[in-house]
Amino acid sequence: MAQVKTEHRKGEPSKATCREICRYYINGKGQCEVIGLKRTMGPYLDCFSYYEGMALRYYINTYSHLASLLPSPL
Repeated sequence: MAQVKTEHRKGEPSKATCREICRYYINGKGQCEVIGLKRTMGPYLDCFSYYEGMALRYYINTYSHLASLLPSPL
């Protein structure tokens, strides 16, 4: 999953950034592992520590909640 952020200011060109948040790895038995950014305390579910690297994380609701917001493939 990736987070896309855009900034808009009057009289300036728009700026867009894209950051990888996490990766899901699922084996043939359906077991899942998450490699992702560290979750930080904040008022929103998408608060992550962008200055730390990706690492193996506990499978917590934050990552699965964000994945459930994605549109299903056709």
